[in-house]
Amino acid sequence: MKTTSHFYLSDKSVINMLIISSVITLFLFFIDESAFNYNWMHYFWNWILFVIYVLILTFIQLLVWLISKVFSKVLAAVKKEN
Repeated sequence: MKTTSHFYLSDKSVINMLIISSVITLFLFFIDESAFNYNWMHYFWNWILFVIYVLILTFIQLLVWLISKVFSKVLAAVKKEN
């Protein structure tokens, strides 16, 4: 009988990824958008860009997590065969 294993990502991990993405994006906006200050926060469109950056960085982190899980399963299967 074949068993299937599912990848599980906890809510805490997703929240951590969002926090990390937000901090990185805040830093990028601090050094790029407004020349070392947070005046960019006064403009609505900058907030939209901020959210887009956070979502992109979070998506990249999720991809890295998924790839690491897939490769660990593949390597475990290869080691099991040998």
